[in-house]
Amino acid sequence: MKPDLRTFLARLRAERPGDIVDVSQPVSPDQEAIALVRNTEAAGRHPVFSFSAVRDWPGTVVANVHASKERLGFALGVPGDELNATYVRRLEKLVPPVMVDSGPVQECVLTGADVDLSRLPILTPFADCPAPYVSGGIMVVKDCETGVRNLSYIRLMVTGRSTLTMNAAPFQHTDIVIRNAERRGRNCPAAIIIGYHPAMALGSLAKVPFDIDEYDCCGALLGEPVELVKCRTVDLEVPAWAEIVIEGEIAPKERVPEGPYGEFTGYALPAELQPTVHVSAITHRRDPIYQDVVAGAREHLLMGKIPKEATQERYLRSTFPMVRRVHMPFSGRGRFHLIVSVGPHRPSDIRRLMLAAFVNDHFLKHVLVVDEDINVEDDAAVLSAWATCFQGDRDLVVVNQMPGSSLDPSGYPGPTGAKLGFDCTRKGENFPPRFHMDPAVVARMRPDAFLPPPRL
Repeated sequence: MKPDLRTFLARLRAERPGDIVDVSQPVSPDQEAIALVRNTEAAGRHPVFSFSAVRDWPGTVVANVHASKERLGFALGVPGDELNATYVRRLEKLVPPVMVDSGPVQECVLTGADVDLSRLPILTPFADCPAPYVSGGIMVVKDCETGVRNLSYIRLMVTGRSTLTMNAAPFQHTDIVIRNAERRGRNCPAAIIIGYHPAMALGSLAKVPFDIDEYDCCGALLGEPVELVKCRTVDLEVPAWAEIVIEGEIAPKERVPEGPYGEFTGYALPAELQPTVHVSAITHRRDPIYQDVVAGAREHLLMGKIPKEATQERYLRSTFPMVRRVHMPFSGRGRFHLIVSVGPHRPSDIRRLMLAAFVNDHFLKHVLVVDEDINVEDDAAVLSAWATCFQGDRDLVVVNQMPGSSLDPSGYPGPTGAKLGFDCTRKGENFPPRFHMDPAVVARMRPDAFLPPPRL
């Protein structure tokens, strides 16, 4: 069986049935589906939701597929705690896609007057969104100068029966491709992929150079080439086993208001002028699955966190051998904070490490460096190191006017801002030692051997 969304969900039902929840009651695409996901997340649960009664949609709507590190590890065939290492290792050997003559994604083809985005169960995530949004689509574009394809997550607001207005974030590859086409007065072909295997999601988010085709990254993570078919109305290629594809073109220099939209930051920035996709075709499988990514929820944060975290770990370790572990916590929205633990080092190494991390990822705002005995995933331990090992007049690094995220509300209208580095390591030979206990004593003094069992 091909590694697509359907086979992944079938495996999940068979091997991890607690990871998926079926909702058969009628649910409105206007906020109701998203509200259920977010309320469940607030209660500490992160299952996949499969909605079978969203409006008159003949298929299902799924959300929250990527909200669990263990589930993403399951998709790649590894434990959740091995996900980052597996991500880095597999991307060391890219696997190019292959072309096939046909695929299920084109079992049903809508063109011309039949193109109508209202046929799709596109969700409205928040009360202040001016229209429904395609929030889980992977956009494919091709650079007119190099011919290299680029895959990226782009939010798309429905602005008409056959138009979508996208958010083309500055400094990103999709924005470069669009501007290259505009300089030549050309339309930029685009395709939006909806419904895909989780490896496709992680591959599309890979931090790779502009001349790398992200389909190669998707193949590396899948462990086999992605099978592609030619689009019906534009010069692009899309996965043969996707659920839905929206084809169209981005007209040069055309800009209309897009937003507000609740982003991963938890805030909705004001509407801005953005490019429009003129839709020329919608293709899909029979009984299609419409996939949504819940903006600002755990799924959204985790999808961005894993590629960035894994890439930083590979990059920093290759340059600074004293690096032990890295972590991008949810408290930093999985993008803005990086915590790094280090072994023995020279004082100047910490500043160099911080600057390298900022250059490697322009979203990053704050880097905290701690000693190797600090668990970077333990927020209390990291904050304790910050409280006891940091002096602001000596251990703070400030870099002004650096590129940042255009979605950061504190930097609006941006996208430039300050970067801060916090050296929270213990300095000097005379720094007081941390207290410790004999490991053998700790091991034999187990609470269950001395305390009564908890009352139920």
